[in-house]
Amino acid sequence: MRAESVAVFCIAVVLFMPPGPSRCEESSVETGTLRIDGSGVETLVLFDGGGHRIRAACEEGVMRLPASIYTVREIHLAGGPYCRLDEPMTFEVEAGAETTLSLGGPLSQTVEVRRNGTCLDISHWLEDVRGYRYRGRVAGAGPPVFAVYKNGREVGAGTFEYG
Repeated sequence: MRAESVAVFCIAVVLFMPPGPSRCEESSVETGTLRIDGSGVETLVLFDGGGHRIRAACEEGVMRLPASIYTVREIHLAGGPYCRLDEPMTFEVEAGAETTLSLGGPLSQTVEVRRNGTCLDISHWLEDVRGYRYRGRVAGAGPPVFAVYKNGREVGAGTFEYG
């Protein structure tokens, strides 16, 4: 019984293969170039005009994409920090043309401290050239460190964990 159901499944897979070029065939889709004007961008998570999710690797600040209108949902930097866009950024890649986006470094660090009763809430993030905030730890980095100064003299120091 088990051999029969496996054979039926294999036949069904062959019969219901989606039409279109296989991975081995050359695609005739027209492409354009996306250039990232900034440093450290490793991967972009995009949605194309048809709503398909694309995870595009960025090599040396350049990537080739099929001509379409794209929406950026996430930006991943080398080493781990990432940004999920609350308000997605849209851009168009035209066939044979180059589109440039300003994303990534140089990054600036921001620390925000709020008093909450007897506790201090410390927030830390990286901000890119466009003002997007990145979170997440850099791979291999230790926990963040901080120091508190009063009148130019250190009165406390320590480390904290994200979250």
